[in-house]
Amino acid sequence: IKEIAKIAHDNGAVMVVDGAQSTPHMKIGVQDLDCDFYTFSAHKMCGPTGVGVLNGKRALLENMEPAEFRGEMIDFVGLY
Repeated sequence: IKEIAKIAHDNGAVMVVDGAQSTPHMKIGVQDLDCDFYTFSAHKMCGPTGVGVLNGKRALLENMEPAEFRGEMIDFVGLY
């Protein structure tokens, strides 16, 4: 991942890592990886479904517009 991040940054690209498979099984150092964004979902770690994490470099996050705001993003929740 570090090599790919270096290549991406050398060419002006933003590096996103999907850590859904690795996060439950190993220690992750996002600063050491030098990826711009690192993401994973809680259900892969026996957590609740519908919960995820997006870790990003501060400068990139501060310049992003929110995709959704307010609540009401979920229409219905129930037990089956």
